[in-house]
Amino acid sequence: MALRVYTADVAFYGGYVESLANDARHGLPEALQRMAEHVPRFFGMAPDEIVAAGPSIDDARTVYAREHGLPDWPAFTAHLDAIAKAPAVEPFSAFIQAVERADLDAVRTALDTHPDMVNGIASTAKTPLHSAANADMARLLIERGADAAIETPLAGGTALMHALIWGADAVAEVIAEQSLAPNNLRVPAALGDIAGVAAMWDGRGQLDRAAFHKRDYYRPNYGWFPWQPARNGQEVLDEALILAAANGRIEAAACLRSQGANVNGTVYGTTALIRAAWKNRVEMLDWLLDHDADINATGWLGGHAKGATALHIAASNGHVAVVQRLLDRGARKDIRDDLYNSPPLGWAEFHGYPATAALLR
Repeated sequence: MALRVYTADVAFYGGYVESLANDARHGLPEALQRMAEHVPRFFGMAPDEIVAAGPSIDDARTVYAREHGLPDWPAFTAHLDAIAKAPAVEPFSAFIQAVERADLDAVRTALDTHPDMVNGIASTAKTPLHSAANADMARLLIERGADAAIETPLAGGTALMHALIWGADAVAEVIAEQSLAPNNLRVPAALGDIAGVAAMWDGRGQLDRAAFHKRDYYRPNYGWFPWQPARNGQEVLDEALILAAANGRIEAAACLRSQGANVNGTVYGTTALIRAAWKNRVEMLDWLLDHDADINATGWLGGHAKGATALHIAASNGHVAVVQRLLDRGARKDIRDDLYNSPPLGWAEFHGYPATAALLR
């Protein structure tokens, strides 16, 4: 299925092609497969040969053009120009953006005319259901035939998993009524389904094979550094705890900890405390700190936060209660992140949150 154009702004695609080229240079199987399928100079090459050949930005542009059903980048940019001049050429662009801004009436009208768009995959590698801004939008899309089992862009990348990674618990609960795919340990942990978590252990007290199933999908947008899942029980447990924290599932987190999950475990560069701070989960934050989470641990959060603490993340999102709680419990204000060399105060000021900035001063 060809991708549908998300926007006619060619600059929008710059980060995506850079990310694809970078992933391919790092040997990510999904990126190499896309290169092998669409770039003529890589036809017939083994993955290691593609890496050795040095995938470039131009190669990534060719992939994106062909994934949109066009032969090359000039043809793709010409297509974008045509859409810019006549938006009706690609109604999907306006539709998917209406989904993102939760414009229910606009989405209904669009689907009345083009019902097939409900399962279209945008340039962002997301279906409309992946992009649902709230629970009402998720319900509408499902009513109109959205397929909750579609996986994009990586194995296990369902709309449910996308919502759980974002900590969008209300959206996730609506989707979960239709499908629990990919139904690995991540899913019941992040949904707070204790029975589902318990079912992920076999009769010998070992993690069942299902717990490891389809864990490739880990990033909702480009810009996150390349990562591949390991078949490692500790990583599976720690990741499940991280996603439970992002969705505020304290009981599930406690269950996972009792089975050996590490509250300070790091998976794809992030921690449970950073995710709880990001999603403004004050009670979850308290639980983690009560169970020896490192309040000053640093990590990643997507591509914009490297070597940042929970305090950096909370400050930059305007989460006053989280910032106050972290300060009350001894979080350091002087740690500088690795990307911008700034303490949390700088993050609060840059992102325009005077209330969190005032606390940090």
